[in-house]
Amino acid sequence: MLSFVVLGFRFVIAFVFLKAGLTKLRDPTRFGQAVRNYPLVREAAARLITRLIPFLEVAVGLLLALGVATEGAALAASGLLLGFTAAVLTALTRGLAIDCGCFGGAPMPVSGWTVARNAALLTMAASVSLYSTSALSVQSLWLSPASAIPSPNSAIASLALAIIGILGWLLSAEAFRLSRALRLGRPAGRTIDRD
Repeated sequence: MLSFVVLGFRFVIAFVFLKAGLTKLRDPTRFGQAVRNYPLVREAAARLITRLIPFLEVAVGLLLALGVATEGAALAASGLLLGFTAAVLTALTRGLAIDCGCFGGAPMPVSGWTVARNAALLTMAASVSLYSTSALSVQSLWLSPASAIPSPNSAIASLALAIIGILGWLLSAEAFRLSRALRLGRPAGRTIDRD
Protein backbone atom coordinates (compact mmCIF):
# COMPACT_ATOMS: atom_id res chain seq x y z
CA MET A 1 0.00 0.00 0.00
CA LEU A 2 2.81 2.43 0.91
CA SER A 3 4.44 1.92 -2.49
CA PHE A 4 1.26 3.06 -4.28
CA VAL A 5 1.04 6.17 -2.10
CA VAL A 6 4.70 7.01 -2.71
CA LEU A 7 4.24 6.40 -6.44
CA GLY A 8 1.30 8.82 -6.40
CA PHE A 9 3.41 11.37 -4.53
CA ARG A 10 6.18 10.96 -7.12
CA PHE A 11 3.81 11.81 -9.96
CA VAL A 12 2.23 14.74 -8.09
CA ILE A 13 5.65 16.28 -7.41
CA ALA A 14 6.72 15.60 -11.02
CA PHE A 15 3.61 17.34 -12.36
CA VAL A 16 3.96 20.35 -10.04
CA PHE A 17 7.64 20.86 -10.87
CA LEU A 18 7.13 20.40 -14.61
CA LYS A 19 4.20 22.83 -14.66
CA ALA A 20 6.04 25.41 -12.56
CA GLY A 21 9.27 25.19 -14.54
CA LEU A 22 7.68 25.22 -17.99
CA THR A 23 5.42 28.15 -17.10
CA LYS A 24 8.42 30.14 -15.86
CA LEU A 25 10.40 29.30 -19.00
CA ARG A 26 7.53 30.64 -21.14
CA ASP A 27 7.54 33.99 -19.32
CA PRO A 28 10.94 34.56 -17.71
CA THR A 29 10.31 38.31 -17.37
CA ARG A 30 7.34 37.81 -15.05
CA PHE A 31 9.23 35.22 -13.00
CA GLY A 32 12.25 37.54 -12.82
CA GLN A 33 10.05 40.32 -11.45
CA ALA A 34 8.56 37.94 -8.88
CA VAL A 35 12.10 36.98 -7.73
CA ARG A 36 13.06 40.66 -7.46
CA ASN A 37 9.96 41.38 -5.34
CA TYR A 38 11.44 39.24 -2.56
CA PRO A 39 13.95 41.53 -0.83
CA LEU A 40 16.43 38.70 -0.28
CA VAL A 41 19.03 38.92 -3.02
CA ARG A 42 20.91 41.47 -5.06
CA GLU A 43 20.27 41.95 -8.76
CA ALA A 44 23.03 39.56 -9.93
CA ALA A 45 21.73 36.77 -7.69
CA ALA A 46 18.15 37.48 -8.81
CA ARG A 47 19.21 37.09 -12.44
CA LEU A 48 20.97 33.80 -11.62
CA ILE A 49 17.93 32.49 -9.74
CA THR A 50 15.62 33.58 -12.57
CA ARG A 51 17.68 31.62 -15.08
CA LEU A 52 18.47 28.59 -12.94
CA ILE A 53 15.27 27.71 -11.06
CA PRO A 54 13.02 26.95 -14.08
CA PHE A 55 15.58 24.54 -15.55
CA LEU A 56 16.09 22.86 -12.18
CA GLU A 57 12.33 22.47 -11.78
CA VAL A 58 11.94 20.93 -15.25
CA ALA A 59 14.90 18.61 -14.67
CA VAL A 60 13.55 17.46 -11.30
CA GLY A 61 10.06 17.00 -12.78
CA LEU A 62 11.36 14.93 -15.70
CA LEU A 63 13.53 12.74 -13.49
CA LEU A 64 10.60 12.05 -11.17
CA ALA A 65 8.13 11.48 -14.01
CA LEU A 66 10.48 9.00 -15.66
CA GLY A 67 11.58 7.41 -12.40
CA VAL A 68 15.25 8.07 -13.07
CA ALA A 69 17.44 8.88 -10.05
CA THR A 70 14.20 9.17 -8.10
CA GLU A 71 15.71 9.54 -4.63
CA GLY A 72 18.14 12.24 -5.77
CA ALA A 73 15.44 14.10 -7.70
CA ALA A 74 13.10 13.95 -4.70
CA LEU A 75 15.92 15.24 -2.49
CA ALA A 76 16.47 18.12 -4.92
CA ALA A 77 12.72 18.84 -4.90
CA SER A 78 12.80 18.90 -1.10
CA GLY A 79 15.68 21.35 -1.08
CA LEU A 80 14.01 23.63 -3.60
CA LEU A 81 10.75 23.53 -1.65
CA LEU A 82 12.60 24.42 1.56
CA GLY A 83 14.16 27.41 -0.17
CA PHE A 84 10.85 28.53 -1.67
CA THR A 85 9.11 28.19 1.69
CA ALA A 86 11.83 30.19 3.47
CA ALA A 87 11.43 33.00 0.92
CA VAL A 88 7.63 32.99 1.33
CA LEU A 89 7.89 33.01 5.13
CA THR A 90 10.30 35.94 4.93
CA ALA A 91 7.83 37.88 2.76
CA LEU A 92 4.95 37.06 5.10
CA THR A 93 6.82 38.09 8.25
CA ARG A 94 7.68 41.41 6.61
CA GLY A 95 4.06 41.97 5.61
CA LEU A 96 4.83 42.05 1.89
CA ALA A 97 1.88 41.62 -0.47
CA ILE A 98 3.78 40.18 -3.44
CA ASP A 99 3.30 37.54 -6.10
CA CYS A 100 4.81 34.26 -4.95
CA GLY A 101 6.17 33.53 -8.44
CA CYS A 102 5.36 29.88 -7.85
CA PHE A 103 3.85 28.94 -11.20
CA GLY A 104 4.47 31.97 -13.38
CA GLY A 105 1.25 32.86 -15.22
CA ALA A 106 -1.42 34.69 -13.23
CA PRO A 107 -0.21 36.42 -10.06
CA MET A 108 -0.72 34.48 -6.83
CA PRO A 109 -0.04 36.45 -3.65
CA VAL A 110 2.02 34.87 -0.88
CA SER A 111 -0.16 33.65 1.97
CA GLY A 112 -0.46 31.02 4.65
CA TRP A 113 -1.95 28.82 1.92
CA THR A 114 1.35 29.03 0.02
CA VAL A 115 3.24 27.81 3.08
CA ALA A 116 0.72 25.00 3.70
CA ARG A 117 0.88 23.89 0.06
CA ASN A 118 4.68 23.89 0.13
CA ALA A 119 4.66 21.91 3.40
CA ALA A 120 2.40 19.28 1.83
CA LEU A 121 4.61 19.08 -1.28
CA LEU A 122 7.71 18.89 0.91
CA THR A 123 6.19 15.99 2.85
CA MET A 124 5.46 14.19 -0.42
CA ALA A 125 8.97 14.83 -1.80
CA ALA A 126 10.60 13.64 1.43
CA SER A 127 8.44 10.49 1.35
CA VAL A 128 9.54 9.78 -2.22
CA SER A 129 13.16 10.33 -1.24
CA LEU A 130 12.90 7.92 1.69
CA TYR A 131 10.54 5.25 0.33
CA SER A 132 11.03 5.40 -3.43
CA THR A 133 9.86 2.53 -5.58
CA SER A 134 11.02 1.60 -9.06
CA ALA A 135 7.45 0.95 -10.20
CA LEU A 136 6.59 2.64 -13.48
CA SER A 137 10.13 3.89 -13.97
CA VAL A 138 12.39 4.00 -16.99
CA GLN A 139 15.27 3.13 -14.68
CA SER A 140 13.75 -0.27 -13.90
CA LEU A 141 14.02 -1.13 -17.59
CA TRP A 142 17.80 -1.01 -17.65
CA LEU A 143 18.83 -1.62 -14.05
CA SER A 144 17.78 -4.80 -12.37
CA PRO A 145 17.89 -4.94 -8.55
CA ALA A 146 20.84 -7.32 -8.66
CA SER A 147 22.77 -5.18 -11.15
CA ALA A 148 26.36 -4.31 -10.37
CA ILE A 149 25.99 -0.97 -12.15
CA PRO A 150 25.89 1.80 -9.57
CA SER A 151 22.77 3.90 -9.37
CA PRO A 152 23.06 7.49 -10.58
CA ASN A 153 21.21 8.62 -7.46
CA SER A 154 24.34 9.46 -5.50
CA ALA A 155 25.66 11.70 -8.29
CA ILE A 156 22.30 13.43 -8.72
CA ALA A 157 21.95 13.86 -4.95
CA SER A 158 25.46 15.32 -4.72
CA LEU A 159 24.77 17.75 -7.55
CA ALA A 160 21.43 18.73 -6.03
CA LEU A 161 23.01 19.29 -2.62
CA ALA A 162 25.77 21.39 -4.17
CA ILE A 163 23.26 23.58 -6.00
CA ILE A 164 21.06 23.87 -2.92
CA GLY A 165 24.14 24.72 -0.86
CA ILE A 166 25.16 27.48 -3.28
CA LEU A 167 21.64 28.92 -3.37
CA GLY A 168 21.42 28.68 0.41
CA TRP A 169 24.73 30.46 0.77
CA LEU A 170 23.58 33.23 -1.60
CA LEU A 171 20.31 33.62 0.29
CA SER A 172 21.97 33.66 3.70
CA ALA A 173 24.58 36.20 2.54
CA GLU A 174 21.85 38.47 1.22
CA ALA A 175 19.72 38.00 4.35
CA PHE A 176 22.73 38.95 6.47
CA ARG A 177 23.39 42.00 4.29
CA LEU A 178 19.75 43.03 4.52
CA SER A 179 19.52 42.62 8.30
CA ARG A 180 22.77 44.56 8.75
CA ALA A 181 21.51 47.37 6.51
CA LEU A 182 18.24 47.52 8.44
CA ARG A 183 20.07 47.68 11.78
CA LEU A 184 22.25 50.52 10.51
CA GLY A 185 19.23 52.38 9.10
CA ARG A 186 20.45 52.23 5.51
CA PRO A 187 18.22 51.48 2.54
CA ALA A 188 18.32 47.71 2.11
CA GLY A 189 17.09 47.44 -1.44
CA ARG A 190 18.00 48.97 -4.73
CA THR A 191 17.62 52.73 -4.84
CA ILE A 192 16.35 54.73 -7.77
CA ASP A 193 17.83 58.14 -8.42
CA ARG A 194 15.14 60.59 -9.44
CA ASP A 195 16.41 63.81 -10.93
